[in-house]
Amino acid sequence: MKRWLGVAVMLFTLPATAGDFQAFGRESRLAIEQAHAGKPFILAFWSVDCAYCPDEVRQLTALVRKRPDIGLVLVSTDSLEMQSQAAEKLAGFKIPPNTERWIFAGEDPDRLYFAVDRKWHGELPRSYFYDGAGRVQGVSGKVDPVWLDNWARGSSGK
Repeated sequence: MKRWLGVAVMLFTLPATAGDFQAFGRESRLAIEQAHAGKPFILAFWSVDCAYCPDEVRQLTALVRKRPDIGLVLVSTDSLEMQSQAAEKLAGFKIPPNTERWIFAGEDPDRLYFAVDRKWHGELPRSYFYDGAGRVQGVSGKVDPVWLDNWARGSSGK
């Protein structure tokens, strides 16, 4: 019980000034989905030391700049202790100001991967594309630009 209380305190005391990250825990994917229900958005997992993630983040941010109706939620799989490095890395990507930023918090990363998707084992980048009509597709690795453009065209949810 004390352990859970400590985790809860840590989650609610995450500083908003460190890149405006929110703490990502086991229930966060569901909370994100509920907050964006009925709207197209991308839930993208990345890490400071992921070799392919910078290109992926740049590609996704370029899309949402062209299509402001598509939301972007970036989740760093790094620990809370690395939020300064994660904020510094994102600062170089010219992230749209309405992009949500989350960071893994206080739990074993493998448990968080499993909580997000039972088939996900932590490979990065990992993104989930929500079309606004309740359909979601997960993609591991860098997304093909043609596929991304096709998804964006069909993502209105109408």
